[in-house]
Amino acid sequence: MAVLQGQVDPRGEFTLAWFEWGTDPELTGFASTPEQTVGFGTTSVAVSAAIAGLTPGVTYYYRAAAESSGGTARAGPLSFTTAAAVRAAP
Repeated sequence: MAVLQGQVDPRGEFTLAWFEWGTDPELTGFASTPEQTVGFGTTSVAVSAAIAGLTPGVTYYYRAAAESSGGTARAGPLSFTTAAAVRAAP
């Protein structure tokens, strides 16, 4: 499991946020976390979401995304690599 973290600025508009993630650096094919309400604030709000079912030793890419009446915005992708599988001693 990994916890994705980011920041979203609602800019005074009702805003929903989520994360898009996958193994493609361009995130052309991605999975999404459930939407979360960010609210109407005028300063950045921390958002996070846990993802599971990850493969050991693989690099994953993710970005925060948000939608309001002003449209949809996506941050540039970030990445992390899961730890390699540990082999049991013989």
